[in-house]
Amino acid sequence: ALKSITRCFHGTPAQFESHLPKAETIWFIKVVCTLSVCEKLSVFSSDYFREHLNPSIAFFVTQHINNHFSNPRLAFEFFQFTRLNLSLVHSVSTFNLLLMSLCQIGFFDLAQLMLDYTITDGLLLDGSVVEFLVSCFANAGKFRICKEVLISQANLSSEKEEVVSSFAHNILLSMLVKRNRVDEAVPFFQDHILRLRGFCPDTCSFNIVIRGLCKGGQVDKAFQLFYDMGSFGCSPDMITYNSLINGLCTVGNLDRALCLLRDIQSQVGVAPDVVTYTSIISGLCKSGKMEEAASLLDEMVQCGIRPNLI
Repeated sequence: ALKSITRCFHGTPAQFESHLPKAETIWFIKVVCTLSVCEKLSVFSSDYFREHLNPSIAFFVTQHINNHFSNPRLAFEFFQFTRLNLSLVHSVSTFNLLLMSLCQIGFFDLAQLMLDYTITDGLLLDGSVVEFLVSCFANAGKFRICKEVLISQANLSSEKEEVVSSFAHNILLSMLVKRNRVDEAVPFFQDHILRLRGFCPDTCSFNIVIRGLCKGGQVDKAFQLFYDMGSFGCSPDMITYNSLINGLCTVGNLDRALCLLRDIQSQVGVAPDVVTYTSIISGLCKSGKMEEAASLLDEMVQCGIRPNLI
């Protein structure tokens, strides 16, 4: 039956010219899917398929194999065969689809190979796809690949005068901090994110790194980033201040923590909350300064901030 189909194709190439009705194009797509599922990829090396397979048809074939047959690996094999043997340049839609599907089922090696292809072809992936890939690779502990994705896409973005979202970068920063890999998060933030052309990190980016530094007792480095925020159009919020105050209390610098609290109280647009006070009260208690701790608790209540169980 397969031989009969291919003979039919060779005998009537005019049937599938691009101007013919959509129904015949759909029929052609289904036949290509059938050949792929039957693992008859070598048939595509014929002149007929070489001539009529285009990026649009290849996308629908890939989509059908991936979705209808739930077989991303087979869809990848079709993609790779047509790319290598037919020199078919696939659309960015095909890349977006396959990358997400391969990562969903944990085929990270194949996904990484496809990412190499995106660099070769100079393709800028959809922003949501980049975010999804970074999340998947980060959760799998493949941080080197995450960095490669963000760096390569950022380079392509600058060439095309577009921007990779700060959210994609924040996913990686957050996961690095969560895995106690602040020593990787900080240089990536300073050497890559802060130096991207046409891109500015947001307050959340700074907060993630500042929190990680404070958690590791590197409060002075955290304050250096805090002082740099204005240069990038970012303003500290209460998450920023609470991270710094908690970090100061953790290393026993209670005087500086109290000074920062008073500084916050004098500003417009931010106000200390229960987390702010709890951090300092905890630090005072651990240092045996119970009267000062009780006084600060009274102050908090007088300011209308309700104490929690902590």
